[in-house]
Formats: sequence, C-alpha cells, structure tokens
Amino acid sequence: MVISLQDACCLALAAQLSCVTHQSPPTSVIERIPEPELGRRIYELVCQQCQRAEAASMHLPLLQLHHLRTQFFVLCAFGQAFWQPTSLIINLSITSRLSSAALQQLWHVSRNLAHLELTSPHVSFAAGIKDLQWLLCVRNHRHLRCLCLRGCSISAQALEVLKQCPALRALSLAGNPNVDDSAASVLAALPELLVLDVSFTSVGDAMIEALCYRLRIEAWCAAQGEPLPPGTEQWHRCKVQYWQLAGTRVSDHGVSVLTVLQKLTLLDLRRCGVPRSALAQLERRFPLLRLAQGSVLSESVFLAANVVNSEAFVCACGHTEDSGASGSGPDSSPCKSLEKAQGGRTHAGGYGQKIDAWLLEGISRLLAVSQKLVELAEQVQPPSVPLLPPYPLMSPIAQQQHVCCLHPQSMCQPHQIVSSPYQGHAYLSLDK
Repeated sequence: MVISLQDACCLALAAQLSCVTHQSPPTSVIERIPEPELGRRIYELVCQQCQRAEAASMHLPLLQLHHLRTQFFVLCAFGQAFWQPTSLIINLSITSRLSSAALQQLWHVSRNLAHLELTSPHVSFAAGIKDLQWLLCVRNHRHLRCLCLRGCSISAQALEVLKQCPALRALSLAGNPNVDDSAASVLAALPELLVLDVSFTSVGDAMIEALCYRLRIEAWCAAQGEPLPPGTEQWHRCKVQYWQLAGTRVSDHGVSVLTVLQKLTLLDLRRCGVPRSALAQLERRFPLLRLAQGSVLSESVFLAANVVNSEAFVCACGHTEDSGASGSGPDSSPCKSLEKAQGGRTHAGGYGQKIDAWLLEGISRLLAVSQKLVELAEQVQPPSVPLLPPYPLMSPIAQQQHVCCLHPQSMCQPHQIVSSPYQGHAYLSLDK
C-alpha cells in the first residue's frame, strides 16, 4: 500500500509522541504543526496508539500509569497549541465524577476562556469536587465573565475563590442547598455582576439586603438630605438586573428591597410564597416589567419562557452597559443565540465544524485521562507522591493532595464529557 508523504510524516510524528517518555508536555513539537487539520490527524493517530498500549497494559498498573502519563502530556501539548475555546460546558452527569485534581488541568485549555459551565443534575455527581480552588487554575480566571456551578454541591465558604474573578457578569449557583446568606459577602465583592441565579439554594432576604446595601444608603441619604456616611464608597453599587430566586427563602420584605435598584429586567420568585401584592410595587417602580408566568416578572416574555421552561443559563459574555437599555437587548439577543443553535454552529475554536468537534473531544479526553491518572495513582503510589506534575505557571494548589473518586471503575467515553454551548443545551446570550 502506497501512502502519501503527508501521511507518512503524520504517522512518524504520532509514533514519536506516543512512545517517548515525556516529563513535560511536548508543546514545542506540536506547535510546529502548520495546520489545525494536520494536528487533528496526528491527534487521532496518537490516540489509536495510546489506546492499544493502554489495553495491552490493562493488568499491569505501573505500566498502565506510564502510558497514561505519556498520553496526558501529549494531550496537554495539543491543548496548549490548538484547544483554546472561549466557551466550555462540562456536564458532570455523564462523567466518572471528575475530581478537583482533574479539573485543575483546565489550565492547559483556558487561555481564552470567558464562559464556563459545570453542571450536575444531582449533587452526587459532583461528590469529587470538594472546593473551588481548581478555578484558580483556569488561566483566564480574572477575565472570566460567565460561570455556572449548577448542582455542584458547593458550600458558601468555598465561594471565597470567586473574589479572584472580578470580571464575572453572570453567575449561577442554582441547586446548591449549602449556599446561604453567608455568601452575600462574596457576591457583593463582584462589581460587574449582572445576572445572579441562586434558585433552590438557602439564601434569603439578608443576601438581597447586603447586595443592595449601598443603594439603600444612597436612597435614604437622598431622601433625608444627608451626606453619605464615611466608608460607603467601599461598597459596590449593585448592578444585578437578572434575579433568579426560585425556591429560596426570599419573602415580601426582600422584594421591597429590590425597589432601590436602578434597573430590573428579570425576577423569578417561583416557589417562594411571595404574595402578588408584593410584586405590584416592583411593577410600579419598573414600568417595563410584566407578570410573565406565575411569580416571574420580566421585560421579555421570550426570556421568561426560556428561563422557566428550559432552565436556561442567561449568559452575559458580550453584555455592555447599554445592552437591553432599548427594547432590543433581552428579546433579540437570546433569539440570536437560539438561531445559532438551530444552525448547528459551535462556539469553540472558530476553525470550522470538524476542528471545533476535535477541540471539544480533545478537552473531554484530557479531563478523562486526568481522572484516570488520579484514580490509578492512588493504587500504585503512596499518598505522599504528587498526583500530576506541577507547572510553574500554575497556582500552588496544583500541588495539593488529590481527591479520590467514589467509583473509579465507572469510566465513560471521553467524547461525552464536554459539549458545545450550542449543542443540546439551553443557552441565552445578552450580547447584541
């Protein structure tokens, strides 16, 4: 059989990458690959050879660990060279319960990341995630704009890490029953926060009072003709316009506090027991609000329907100060995103559908191999040995002790772990 020179070069490089014992990602080798399409071809060949080697060493843990480490370093190099998405969704319900140590490896693929979703339909799927320290390994975490941690069994104390993400505009903590009013100090420290989803958590009126503290002080001083007290400037003015508070302990008192807001676009109070009369004062304060469904007030019926029926995460990645100031923001932007979804267009690399699919599958495999390495290392190494090699550019948390998954034997196909925001997920954008 005659093969082309290009195929021969790809085979040779794949064999070199899969056989060499790597002590660090061979990034310099992979970065010299001229085209993403060639990179995808070499990646497929490497994966085939690694799978054969892994299958041959199935009953030899030390040899299997060696092959996994080689595959891990190669995947890291591909990630640094080719896989740098702006949006990423990780569904924990179809993974092997990713641990915090595995999620730290997002460092390799997060140079441009602005939108990150980590979702779980039940807290049991997130049992391996004990804290949010891995978020500091997201290389672009200080410029992260949208973060969803739905159903991830996160406590209010773990949220302290979010103070290191000052650019956050949209945050979802829905489905985390351990999040209570003590999280208010963290939420109040996010100056750009526009969208807040704390549905089905344990927050109440105290959280709303803390977030609106400066606005309440300014309103009182303006009414009394008094100057602002010293220290008021240390509190951020609350910019939150989208409040998703379904299933919380918010009462009619908390609703009355919201009247000090400068703008309110969406308020979801389902399953809170708030009377209709309490919502009337908000309708008088914000004339554009309309009662959409039950206890949902919204300027846009379309937005309210998607939030209620699809449990959509309202994205604010491209939101500007005047987005939605006219009638075009909340209505037209989600429509635009849904049109992209129907067209099958991904939001990953921008190289085209084949390369974007490769990017998503590659990140899936990187996380899956990292998790396998976590589990196998516990079997063949003493606890004092570091799990994954530390990287100089990563934060010191990369060297902390790893966490074992509850079911190390339940591994799934890597391509199921990560999916595009526009493939089978409710995804609304506030971008014009």
